[in-house]
Parts: sequence; structure tokens; C-alpha cells
Amino acid sequence: MNEQIEESKKNNATEDFIYFINQTFKRELEKKETDKISEIIVTVLLEGKIVFPYDFLSDFKNLTSITFLKGKITSLENIPKKVSKLVISDNYLTEFSTDGIYENLIELVVTNNYLKSFDFMNTPNLETFEAENNKLETIENIHSKLKVLNFNKNNLKHLELKEASNLINLRVSNNPLLFLQNIL
Repeated sequence: MNEQIEESKKNNATEDFIYFINQTFKRELEKKETDKISEIIVTVLLEGKIVFPYDFLSDFKNLTSITFLKGKITSLENIPKKVSKLVISDNYLTEFSTDGIYENLIELVVTNNYLKSFDFMNTPNLETFEAENNKLETIENIHSKLKVLNFNKNNLKHLELKEASNLINLRVSNNPLLFLQNIL
């Protein structure tokens, strides 16, 4: 769906997001045909923290992918558990939500943000992690499900890969004095 709406006049990023969803999918929400929507692409510029209301996207039974285009989002909370692909590039993301276990999340793209650390403990089935051009210094709990890791243009000095037994693609260029340990 390529429908775009005008940017909301509200100051709260969560309210802007809810407004975007309500306006963009208004017909589907009214007809209760939200089960036909599998992907949401947020095209409005959002700023600050996004908090997904716990039941807000519950009508979207087949929603598996959410993409936020360029904005000024600093953090996301309460990411819907059924989402398998989350893209939030070209924003001001400084932290990734640790408010739950995201078992269905398979692909996470957070390129061009300001993340300083990432812990894979909350993403046990993640296969692809694209985090090029962040401020990453610390990576923790890399697990065996990971297949693609992109840490280009970060601040990593050490990367432990002992558990990354299924890793197919590793990109780590432009990190200061990076020490790779236990490469299989």
C-alpha cells in the first residue's frame, strides 16, 4: 500500500504512529479486514520514543513486517511479538527494546542509528542483523541461529563468535582494531 498521509501535528511519536496507522488503514480497520495486511511501512517522520500499545495491532493477525522510514525515533518499546522483520534505519535509535523475548523476530535492520550496544539474548531466533553505521562498542550473547551479521562502520574492538556456528556472512570493516575471537 503506497498511500501516504500528511505528517501529524502532534509532538508525541507514539501518538503520531497510532495516527498514521489509523489514517492509512482506515478503510481496512472499518471493514475489519486487517487480516489482509502483512506489512506496515511508516512513511511519516516520527520523533522520540515509540511505545506500541499492547493490543493496538492485535487486529492485524497476519502482520509480520514493520518498516520505519527515515526519522528521529530514539527507541521502540512493546514490539508486537508476531513481527518477524523489523526495519528502523536512518533514525536516532540509541537502544533496542529489552522489554520481552522476541521469538518470532528473524530479521532486524537498524542501520544508520546510534546504538552503542546490542544483546542477542532477547532475539533467540534472529538470523539477520544489519547494524552498519552505528556506535556499537559491545555485542553480547551471539547465538547459533545467526546467519548474517553486518557491523561495518561501528566502534567494535572485540567480537566473540564462539556460538555463531551457522554464520554465513560477517561484515566488520571500518571498526577500530577489531579482534575476532573463535571464528569457526
